[in-house]
Amino acid sequence: LFHRAHPEFTFMWLLDRVALILYLPCALIRFGNLMNSELIGKPTDVPWAFIFPGESVPRHPVVLYESICYFILLIIAISIYRRLGHYREGFYIGLFFASTFTIRFLLEFMKVPEDSMNLGPISKTQLLSVPVILLGLGFLIFAFRQSGNIADSSNVT
Repeated sequence: LFHRAHPEFTFMWLLDRVALILYLPCALIRFGNLMNSELIGKPTDVPWAFIFPGESVPRHPVVLYESICYFILLIIAISIYRRLGHYREGFYIGLFFASTFTIRFLLEFMKVPEDSMNLGPISKTQLLSVPVILLGLGFLIFAFRQSGNIADSSNVT
């Protein structure tokens, strides 16, 4: 709707702006998963392990790790944007997809596997993350194939 009302901005410009703030809801959702004791981690003896309600075994708070990673990515993305501005179309959406789903893929190894969700050594969540990581890399390749920094025709950053 925004793009239709403001055709002077490209759709990729809009995706890049939305990508900058998407880290925040992702982090908050994972924090909510922690509060609901969902998506528990594997047993561990690290000092920061959580004992979830109904459990007696200390476990990795994987969703807390994920939430913290997303907050860090938010700070990094905002810092890059403040330094470089719009930079190249597709850069921020590519960064979002590639970074968040890579973190999700890697942290999934620390979660308790759901028997019905595993496909050999990787989970279904990991398998579904791979195309999104590739999409993000595709956006980044698209962004870096453009020549130089781009500026909006309206000079809005």
